[in-house]
Amino acid sequence: MILFDLHCASGHVFEAWFRDGAAYDEQVVCGQIACPHCASREIGKAPMAPAILSSAAERPGAAALSDTETGETMRLLQALKSEIETHFKDVGENLPEEARKIHYGEKEPENIRGQASFREVKSMWEEGISLLPLPIPAKKIN
Repeated sequence: MILFDLHCASGHVFEAWFRDGAAYDEQVVCGQIACPHCASREIGKAPMAPAILSSAAERPGAAALSDTETGETMRLLQALKSEIETHFKDVGENLPEEARKIHYGEKEPENIRGQASFREVKSMWEEGISLLPLPIPAKKIN
């Protein structure tokens, strides 16, 4: 994981975590990153000074979560996952096809969930199909 300082067109600065630099590049090109202050999707990397630190204790301002905060975050993600599993029909790898059928009126609207590649998600966004990729944990973490 990598932490970037980002800025929007209005000058707001904020931080965001990414799997790697390529993940940031993919998300910014597709407009998946929005400023938490003004919702602008015109995002760039803010200048950052490199730092090499040996432990979390040496990282001033680090966003390390306490065990309580980590547990609460995981509980909230599990609750979101449960709501989605309860209220959205799982169409698996057929998500792009099913989303297009709904979008183009070939099928009655319904809440669906499933899997799609980055390329498929980008293509659907370009067609004006509303969807939201979510980082849902696969397993329940105690």
